[in-house]
Amino acid sequence: MSRATTTEGGEHVAPRGDQEARSEEVGQEERKEEVDDARPADAGGEQRPRRGAILVARDDRGRVLLVRQRGGPFKGEWLLPGGGLEDGESFEDAMRREVREETGLEVRSARPAARYDVRFGDFHGDVQLFTGIVGAGELVVGADGEECAWTIVDSKAHPVLLRELYDAKATDLAEDLIGERLARAGIRMDRL
Repeated sequence: MSRATTTEGGEHVAPRGDQEARSEEVGQEERKEEVDDARPADAGGEQRPRRGAILVARDDRGRVLLVRQRGGPFKGEWLLPGGGLEDGESFEDAMRREVREETGLEVRSARPAARYDVRFGDFHGDVQLFTGIVGAGELVVGADGEECAWTIVDSKAHPVLLRELYDAKATDLAEDLIGERLARAGIRMDRL
């Protein structure tokens, strides 16, 4: 059991052991704040969602440009190209960089279509959806080895992809059906 002491000036001071414990707690809090502040913009975490940007691009045959996810909460799924923001990067800059890295294609034009707060398990994302046009060219395997393809998307596609295509006016599936599929998968995807 620890006891408080009083100094000659009348100040109330805790014994050294208690001061060290409090100092250690404060130090841990300060270090956590420093780590949170030093994280890349897309690191996510308890306080801040992972920020990302994606693109809906269609070719003249109505196919959608898709990338097989190599990591993250939807690993293995075919979804839109895009990814996390780097420090100091805008949503649009990140989208353009990620599309180039994942497909080898340059974005010729793009405009914002929707923004989402996405939650799935421990994942929390703030995702900006763009619609746009990519330049002609050969698709190439991405820097991280992602597969990419121009694909006809049907109702069996991942519900996240269906929601994004719905908001980009690139599918005629009913919004209620897409919402049910998201709920069954345990995914919350709210428009901001």
